[in-house]
Amino acid sequence: MKGQFASCLFHSRLIEIGLIISALSFLWIYSSATDESSKVFVAEKIVLQAPDGKMRAFLGVDGESSNLILFDKESNPIVTMTVLEDGTPGVVLMDKEGRSGIGMGVDGEGNANIGLLDANGRKRMAMEVDANGDSNLAFHNADGKMQLEISVNRKMHSVLNFFDEQELMKLSLGIKKNGSPILAFFDEKDIRIALGVLNENRASFVMSDHEGNSIIEIPQP
Repeated sequence: MKGQFASCLFHSRLIEIGLIISALSFLWIYSSATDESSKVFVAEKIVLQAPDGKMRAFLGVDGESSNLILFDKESNPIVTMTVLEDGTPGVVLMDKEGRSGIGMGVDGEGNANIGLLDANGRKRMAMEVDANGDSNLAFHNADGKMQLEISVNRKMHSVLNFFDEQELMKLSLGIKKNGSPILAFFDEKDIRIALGVLNENRASFVMSDHEGNSIIEIPQP
């Protein structure tokens, strides 16, 4: 029995050695057939499969864009990394149903952004830093419309804006670069009431009509 076991073990080792030699021979033949100064594997598309045959990763070039896609064990795309034809990079994280959960990228103008989406694929939160360094954080309702915005920009030191269901700004609270606070109320398009503190530390109150004309202004200009 021991002799048979040793014989089987010996033959299995021979098979392993034979497989290794075959693999090395294949690599030697491949390297000999290509430029010896290059050790790069060249392909337009690469697909990685699990032992059960299901796709787990894809790397390829589609036209002028390049893509890397990672799949879960059921071959559902979960992570996508893309560089578009114009050079714009992007990353998307999805759930198992293929619905986007997080998207991030840099657009052609140099604006970096991150978007968070709900189960229906609608944007619910967005963060952005534009090419000029202005930063913005926006919150959206279930219809994808912006309702609240927090930003730090070049015009104002910091701003908090509130919007209605039609994404029209209705209330704005901000601090100017000189440190003066301001509170503004809007109609469909214009400021109707503004309260603030002037440079001389004096309180200011302005009420305007639909045409933007001041009706009440304290202190008087």
